[in-house]
Amino acid sequence: MDSIAEYGPTQLFNEIVSNCLNSTEFGSHSIHVDTTNFSVTGKYEPDFGTEEIKITYGPPKDGRWDLKRFVLGMASNQHGIPLFLQTFSGNESDKETLRTIIENLNKNLKSDEKVYHVADSAFYTRNNLQSVGQHTFWITHVPSTIKEAKELLASEYQINPCTDDRYS
Repeated sequence: MDSIAEYGPTQLFNEIVSNCLNSTEFGSHSIHVDTTNFSVTGKYEPDFGTEEIKITYGPPKDGRWDLKRFVLGMASNQHGIPLFLQTFSGNESDKETLRTIIENLNKNLKSDEKVYHVADSAFYTRNNLQSVGQHTFWITHVPSTIKEAKELLASEYQINPCTDDRYS
C-alpha cells in the first residue's frame, strides 16, 4: 500500500488500463468523459495528506453549499468500462477538467482507431477546442449561452423531435 501511495494510485490505475487495452482488440472508439463532485465533512487540514487536490468549497452538484468537496473525473469507453480516473480540487471548473481528462487520456491510451471523445457542453469553449488539437475528435453540444444557439432557440424555426423525446 505504501508503494502504491508513493507511486500514485491514479497513475497506476491509468497505466494498468492503458496496457490492458493496448494489447487487446477490444477497442475504444467512443470515450465518454464526465465529472461529478462529492461533498465531504471534516476539516481536511493540509497535513491530512491531500496535497494533490484541495478539498474546498465549490459549485455542488448535490445542492450542499455548506460542505467542502472534491471532483472526480472519469472517462469510459463505449462499453462503459472505465479507462481513466482523476481527482480534482473541489472548486475546479468542468471546462478545465474535461479538457485535462481528454489530454491525459490521449497521452496514455495509444490507439490506431479513430477515437471520439463525448462530453457535455462545458467542454465547448474556444480554449478547449483549440487546445485538444485538430487530431482529437469530439462530440458535444453547443451551450445555450452561445449567441447563435440563443437565436436559434428563440426563432420560429421548426425543430423536429427525435425518437427520444428528451431531445430535439
